[in-house]
Amino acid sequence: MKLFILLFLTFYSLNIFAQTNLKKEFYLDENNKPILLTEFKGKVSLYNKYGYTVVSETDSTLTAKIIFREKTGILQPGERDAVVKTLQQLTHNAVNVSQTIIINYFYSEPVKNQAPCIDHYTSDKKYLRFINKHTDYAQFFMTEKGFNYSQQSVYEDVNETIRNLLFKDVVHCGNYIIIKPDGHYYKRVGEYRQDDIPSKIKEDW
Repeated sequence: MKLFILLFLTFYSLNIFAQTNLKKEFYLDENNKPILLTEFKGKVSLYNKYGYTVVSETDSTLTAKIIFREKTGILQPGERDAVVKTLQQLTHNAVNVSQTIIINYFYSEPVKNQAPCIDHYTSDKKYLRFINKHTDYAQFFMTEKGFNYSQQSVYEDVNETIRNLLFKDVVHCGNYIIIKPDGHYYKRVGEYRQDDIPSKIKEDW
């Protein structure tokens, strides 16, 4: 299955459907529910800069889905436990129940002739100094399965557990989630300002 991301800037993203009338077309709203094309276009226009259109393609179907750049919610206790268990298994670093977890998650870049976004985020010394000063935060840089990044402090999601639990939609150039001890979370997908994370951690969502 092919996946690609298109910004909400125009209806250009929908032109792909006009280029092939042999495949079944499906449209999903921000809650992953099927909607008609007219409603889909209306939502794209309404949300504009607040989200992405994620388009997936198979041999017989084209599916367009709306996702927001930002999302808040609550993980169930079992879900947070699964995240913690996976992080500890992959990184061999302990996570205690009182720590706030920050996961920066990266998909491999579709454009091979430019420096991947992960280079910038993992070499941000100011941010890393901030994290090192706070033992109540547990920071993890992770990549999708098959994206073997050379830096030692970046871990591959080899079993795709983190992806399936937290980052199901493929968005390039970085994603992150902040998970508080009580399970409340804030997630941002797509390119982001890393210097926003310290203030986001302190907010109530």
